Amino acid sequence: MLNNWETESDPRAELAELPERVGRQVARRFKGADWEDLRQDAWIWLLERPEMVEEYLEKHGENALGYIERNMRRFLTERRGAEAERTFNTTSIENEMEAGRL
Repeated sequence: MLNNWETESDPRAELAELPERVGRQVARRFKGADWEDLRQDAWIWLLERPEMVEEYLEKHGENALGYIERNMRRFLTERRGAEAERTFNTTSIENEMEAGRL
């Protein structure tokens, strides 16, 4: 018999839902970010790390999804943050050049 916190679901089946969910969450944080691009980046991130995913699933069972989701979200957030910073810096330089200060 299962306890209240235990489920019979397979973590591998739920793993397929992570890229879309995380992509949407990260897209909400960044203005102008396309969630479909983020979803694709999340899938690429996930498919590039099969050993890590298997290791997490073996060691942590259902808790593995939380670890994988956190790592995926951190990757996407850092990537979008770096892109936003580059865009801001480029725009700032262009504005300074137009103003004749550079």
